[in-house]
Amino acid sequence: MKPILFNTEMVKAILDGRKTQTRRVIPLKNNDLIFTGFVVSSTAKNREGYCAFGKNKERDLEFAKPHYKVGDILYVKEKCVDEYPNGFCFKEDYEEEEWNDRYLIKQYCNKLNARIFLKVTNVRVERLQDISVRDIEKATGWRREIYSYSNKNKAFFKDYRDFWNSTAKDGYKWEDNPYVFI
Repeated sequence: MKPILFNTEMVKAILDGRKTQTRRVIPLKNNDLIFTGFVVSSTAKNREGYCAFGKNKERDLEFAKPHYKVGDILYVKEKCVDEYPNGFCFKEDYEEEEWNDRYLIKQYCNKLNARIFLKVTNVRVERLQDISVRDIEKATGWRREIYSYSNKNKAFFKDYRDFWNSTAKDGYKWEDNPYVFI
């Protein structure tokens, strides 16, 4: 079992059943490389399961191991406080001000007290900006229908870009168009 971390908004979307997908940046040394595929068989057994990136298929390859693989069970790390004897309380169940006023000691839950478990059903690779409207909905739990008819897709993508950039480190911003594991 492996941990995965989401912000409060995304945890709420998971709990509501609206979020079913995530994107994690693939930290490559050279972002100009081309994704050439997954290594399924190799004489170098330690490369099996990795993704290969390169300028051509023969040399200058860079490898990246997916954080998770199909079948993995993940537990969502949430901020929680032991509230004995009532069990654990979770940050996502409270408004920000209420949580800050009530709890001074914050920690992340571990797999023994986690309440959300996810099963990885698929792993793929693409550039961040290649995301579709449908995948934005799966990744965020947002619904495009709330946008006005005119410029609906443009506004939806802009909001996703802004959301992505609000949490991304330099080198992994929307404009950098990094490769991501989905």
